Amino acid sequence: ENNIFNNVSTDTRNIKENDFFVPLKGENFNGHNFIQTAFEKGASGTFIQKGEYQNELNSEKYFIEVENTLKAYQNIANFFRKKFNPFIVGITGSSGKTSTKELCYAFLKQFFNCYKTPENLNNEIGVPKTILEMNKEHKIGIIEMGMRGKGQIEELANIALPDIGIITCVGSAHIELLGSRENIALAKWELADYLLQNNKKIIIPAHDEELSKIAKGKNNILTI
Repeated sequence: ENNIFNNVSTDTRNIKENDFFVPLKGENFNGHNFIQTAFEKGASGTFIQKGEYQNELNSEKYFIEVENTLKAYQNIANFFRKKFNPFIVGITGSSGKTSTKELCYAFLKQFFNCYKTPENLNNEIGVPKTILEMNKEHKIGIIEMGMRGKGQIEELANIALPDIGIITCVGSAHIELLGSRENIALAKWELADYLLQNNKKIIIPAHDEELSKIAKGKNNILTI
């Protein structure tokens, strides 16, 4: 009996034979409606969120019931990251994340087998997707981390477990949600908090007043 899955996917358009399907649920969509489509395309198993799937269970497929399919997806990515243990570079900031990611990748790929966040898939779905697209040949993962509010970078850091981080800048994006540049800086600083708690380094721009204020007196801060 083969219970090994080839890939984990949240999108039925990309499902291939023996993949595992994760049906995500949002305000305007519910992936549970596409479980049958995923099976027709060759998926051999799926998560189901409690109370979301009313159809009969197919005895030839694997069904794993979970409290929250997004959280389960993130947990798989976290497990995968620990298992293969690449060196992870985490990048956040109000702007410049993607160009910084591309610069890091262009430099590091000369020496190591690297993987980077595709496009700007940098949210609570995109970060686990990036991790799950890596394989054991990749020695470095360069992961972009975006946010819309407080606590989100912390969540992404706890999934990706970065080994070093870069905060590109603090701008005024999301100021309507966070109220001030100081609060935006604190939200970005969640990446630094994770790293400093684990005795790892964070790179920040020397000219950024808000970040410099938070960094004052702390160890493992690199400025550029």
